[in-house]
Amino acid sequence: NTGYNVHFVLTRAFPFDTEPSEYAKQVFEQWGLGEKDLMIVAGAKVARAGFAAGAEVAKVLTPEQMESIGNETFPKNSREEKYSAAVLDVNNRLLPILYGKEDPGPPVVDRESAAGTFKTKEETQGSKFKYWSVFWVLIAISFVVPFLQYFWYTK
Repeated sequence: NTGYNVHFVLTRAFPFDTEPSEYAKQVFEQWGLGEKDLMIVAGAKVARAGFAAGAEVAKVLTPEQMESIGNETFPKNSREEKYSAAVLDVNNRLLPILYGKEDPGPPVVDRESAAGTFKTKEETQGSKFKYWSVFWVLIAISFVVPFLQYFWYTK
């Protein structure tokens, strides 16, 4: 409906020592795409995407938006190997831009604090006695049971 053609290529990895945007430009030229074409090449292994845009698309889609979509929107789900969801996120962000509407922006990334998952020093000290007790009981059982079995078999 917009007159733009969007080509999305998902590859396992980019060629060695090649940035995603450079590789997208190479594919754009190899395919002979025109001014109203947009090439998105996403790498599953590195969870990044590169863009190559024709002259008409470049008027609507800024380099900052392309960079943000490739480094923030696509990686959010692709890091968890949810590639279909990552492509849909890119699509949902690109469509409003190509229709001339406002950019919805990058997705909000929830970062859990690792500090809350560890026990405090006091909690560790409090449970230390319990673990040492279990350890010594198991050691005692491992020595006593074989002796009892030996005496029972030799009776």
